[in-house]
Amino acid sequence: MVEIKKSYCGLCHPRCGTLLHIEDGRIVKVTGDPDHPVTRGAICDRGRLMPD
Repeated sequence: MVEIKKSYCGLCHPRCGTLLHIEDGRIVKVTGDPDHPVTRGAICDRGRLMPD
């Protein structure tokens, strides 16, 4: 079962809102948080590839 937790990416200045998809205690996917007031679901490739 995949659990989704709200977070933010600290890899660059905008601090994009993220949704962490967690399975068996590991982050398996990172997506943008559409509810984030600034980035509105957008994240850069660095943030998206964070689990790798």
